[in-house]
Amino acid sequence: MPETAADTPSPPAQLLVASRFSQPADYRVTRAAGAANWLLMWTAEGRGQVRGSGPWVAQRPGDLAVLPAHRRHAYRTDPSVRSWGGWWVHFQPRAAWPAWLREHGRNGGVYCVAGVPAAARGRVDAAFRRLHADARWAEGEAPPAQDPAGIAIA
Repeated sequence: MPETAADTPSPPAQLLVASRFSQPADYRVTRAAGAANWLLMWTAEGRGQVRGSGPWVAQRPGDLAVLPAHRRHAYRTDPSVRSWGGWWVHFQPRAAWPAWLREHGRNGGVYCVAGVPAAARGRVDAAFRRLHADARWAEGEAPPAQDPAGIAIA
């Protein structure tokens, strides 16, 4: 995977870090040695592409991509569109996760779950919103506020 850009830093391995992203057409991240933790990305709008050591894999709304720790990876906004957005989380997986993901493995060491049914997408988005609010919740503070549907308000 020839890359011209410098490696993009990632969060420390022991942290769980989650956020929303909305990136323009020229967005690109490259990590020749991967990250110290795993990265899960949920595409909510636009289109992106991810890769390990193999070819680019398309990411469309309703797709999940999982990039394992310590493996070369890159991701970018699909060059044919203006933007890519969704959620991301850097985390340490439970021991069973690699086995669960095996059937979704793509050439080059990334995992992609394509086409989460439209009826479930709102629930996935809500789960990311709760995760984001809870990840920012400091010990000793009141828990994040929730809307009437039980979804944390970020």
